[in-house]
Amino acid sequence: MTPGTAIREKRLRVCRLLAPALALIAVACVTAVVLSLSVSLLLPKRYTATASIVIEPPAGNDVRTATAVSPVYLESLRTYERFADSDTLFAGAVEHFHLASGENPRSIESLKQQVLKVSKLRDTKISKSALRCRSLDWRNNS
Repeated sequence: MTPGTAIREKRLRVCRLLAPALALIAVACVTAVVLSLSVSLLLPKRYTATASIVIEPPAGNDVRTATAVSPVYLESLRTYERFADSDTLFAGAVEHFHLASGENPRSIESLKQQVLKVSKLRDTKISKSALRCRSLDWRNNS
């Protein structure tokens, strides 16, 4: 037996030992792909529209203090968050976009909790609003 055939025989032996394990790994991968695909197709589609607003300090501020963002200013940004999260503004949007359908009436508060999320990112000048819907057609949202 030559050294080349001995190495080839060892490689064949290793391949024969690994073949069942590789087949098991391949079956597990295919099963995972099929299961995740079927679950993703069965789940209802959800769409999210996100708006981020950068709120700058008033223009009349002193240039020397422009780099330091005071806690008072950051707290005043909460006003924007409260306004974006207000029931009045949301009720106007529900009426304008026909979000509350006649066959499925819901209170404004329950609808708002389900579809709207407003937040101010911590220690930033950014207010973030997100609206989640199941349908791109606003009138069929449920």
